[in-house]
Amino acid sequence: SVAKKLSLLWTWPETWRVKGSDFTTEALSPERLFLAMDELGASDIHLYPGAPPMFRIDNQACPTGRFAPVSQEQIETLVRELAPDEAWEEFQRDKQCSFNYRQVDMAHSRVSAFVKSGVPHCTIRYLPEVIPTFEDLHIPRNVMEGLAELNEGLILVSGMTGSGKSTTVASLIDWINENQSLHILTIEAPVEYVHKNKQSIISQRNVGTDAPTAIKAVHGALRHDPDVIFIGEMRDPDTIRAAIDAASSGHLVISTFHANTAAEVINRIVSFFDPVERDLVRLQLRDCIRCVMCQRLVPKRGGGRVPALEFLFSDTIHVLECILNGNTGALRVAMQQTASKSSIFERSLLNLVKEGLVIDTVASQYASNRDLFEQMKLGTY
Repeated sequence: SVAKKLSLLWTWPETWRVKGSDFTTEALSPERLFLAMDELGASDIHLYPGAPPMFRIDNQACPTGRFAPVSQEQIETLVRELAPDEAWEEFQRDKQCSFNYRQVDMAHSRVSAFVKSGVPHCTIRYLPEVIPTFEDLHIPRNVMEGLAELNEGLILVSGMTGSGKSTTVASLIDWINENQSLHILTIEAPVEYVHKNKQSIISQRNVGTDAPTAIKAVHGALRHDPDVIFIGEMRDPDTIRAAIDAASSGHLVISTFHANTAAEVINRIVSFFDPVERDLVRLQLRDCIRCVMCQRLVPKRGGGRVPALEFLFSDTIHVLECILNGNTGALRVAMQQTASKSSIFERSLLNLVKEGLVIDTVASQYASNRDLFEQMKLGTY
């Protein structure tokens, strides 16, 4: 539990008393922060002035009692210490930056610094050096291997912030790397998981240092003879259009997208475009999209989290028609047809309950349709 993890640190001396006054023994240093993160099993650290560092453990943000409240100057000094020169210049110029940092003998991390209400804030996300397998993540190997063996088309991994999209993609890319002889090119801002060549060749490009913009990197990628292209996130019309073009020209394109369900991804993508373009974009998506995967991290019995998964496969005429028509409700119905390999969150949540990994009342809270989930539990659906 979170309380048990926190108790590990409470056994450490927090303060000393000198001449009747308390002072904290720990400076705000990368080593101390990463040590605490590792011992707590925290996924993120949040730093903002006037509060102690907050550690996200099992999706709950908690102070540890180990650190004193931090100041604006401490946060700014920490960012300067961690950031490469170009990222620090970006922070000073644009009031925000994002970069990778590796703490020697501890961990890789993604650091995001930004200014809010005139003062600096910072978030540090832990990135495991060992890329997890499908089994580690509790995602179905047979489905993921089927996606990894595709030769062309668009695969989207969707979910809300912090739902594990990047980790799932890293696992998918690692499987391709281990099992196929291909050229995999990634375009990220910044690079998160560091891949080493195995059976495939991997070229990882960092937007900002290796390419000025994501869109230029995607256009340039087509000249580098890639078989698989990973675009860190589709967040603007130009990047989406470039991804669709690459997927339509014989490449396997993998990307992430912010959405809460697989069915709503299509309309969310289309909404980025002017009304006069939307019919064409729907047509292109219908022709190139192979799978939309969506995930939600659900609290497990005994601590930790496990993904509930939703898959939208473009494998039936009904699904293809719904994509073209932009009918999200009908698309969700089509996903439940036995003719399609698609599956919805409620089915995944029910399986997690049956496996004893998740309490049914908790699973119900993560269902898109709680009534449907209850019907599935009772066997009346």
